[in-house]
Amino acid sequence: GVKDFQIRELTPSNNLQILLGMGLENSGKPFYQLPILTDKKDVTFSYENNPRILWLVNSLQKAGVSLTPRSISQVDSTWTSMSGQMSDSMRNNALIGILIALTCIFIYIAFRFEYKYATSSIVCLLHDVFICLGSIAILNYFRVPIQIDLHSVAAIMTIIGYSLNDTIIVFDRIREELKNMRKASFADVVNYALNVTLSRTMMTSGTTLTMLLCLVFFGGSTIFSFSLVMAIGVVFGTLSSLFIATPCLVWLHNLEVKKEGDLQESSVK
Repeated sequence: GVKDFQIRELTPSNNLQILLGMGLENSGKPFYQLPILTDKKDVTFSYENNPRILWLVNSLQKAGVSLTPRSISQVDSTWTSMSGQMSDSMRNNALIGILIALTCIFIYIAFRFEYKYATSSIVCLLHDVFICLGSIAILNYFRVPIQIDLHSVAAIMTIIGYSLNDTIIVFDRIREELKNMRKASFADVVNYALNVTLSRTMMTSGTTLTMLLCLVFFGGSTIFSFSLVMAIGVVFGTLSSLFIATPCLVWLHNLEVKKEGDLQESSVK
């Protein structure tokens, strides 16, 4: 059936990734009761000891798809088998890892700065994570060979750290300028801090993005998903530090000031 097979075109386009569904293990399907490995025989290629790979290679050759000698020699090393339970476990571990990272970041910034800074940074990082996941879904819809796997999760975790670095630099400058610009409003201090750090942020992100784009176009299929997610994350991570974290900080500051004013009015009454 269609659900049993999925073929993805990698980079370069003559590399294909074939995904086989667990339905092939059902009764009446090709993999029904096939052993994972047969007893080691004196064979030309190591994959011939794996009945599933042997069936797949023979089926491709019968369909007229010729494999290069290099591909045939490496097909055994690129074969991975994953049950539904294992994939669920990997997904849960990835989510737990991201949540632990965000929690530790919140605690660190709350200790190093204030809670309003920590809350703003977490909102910014959550924005980056959801943007990366949404981008993967949209690109997948348009048949771009990218999916949520360990490479993508690693890229998202890296983006969290990269975006946080940008955000902390801006926050640190805000805190410094609050001491120097005592007569200015909080919004003016934030605006000044953004303008002062803008050139450094753009140069850092620009050079990083240039390197990542080189990896996207010339890095090959192995790191394509990692480098593409990283490139998307660097762009939106930089923008979120400027347009998500700092406006959120100003909003929280205004709420804090309003709350303090209301408390003072109530105490006077």
